[in-house]
Amino acid sequence: MSGILDSRLDTVYKAACVEQVRRFIGECGPEKMMFGTDFPVQTHADSVYFVEEAMVNYPAADKQKVYFDNASRLIFMQR
Repeated sequence: MSGILDSRLDTVYKAACVEQVRRFIGECGPEKMMFGTDFPVQTHADSVYFVEEAMVNYPAADKQKVYFDNASRLIFMQR
């Protein structure tokens, strides 16, 4: 989910970006989203904000998938 916006210029689009992340997770599931930034274009703070806002009603285990587990599974080729 990196590169959603330019944190310096696109702050008015943050709510729309949260909605895009929310919609993706709702349609594809938290197993298909990986945390990422496009730093310094998209800040770490904005990237965390998108996940936290989009997943406000999700359990911590689903956030763990986005923040860590999905990338770990990909890197280590675990199923």
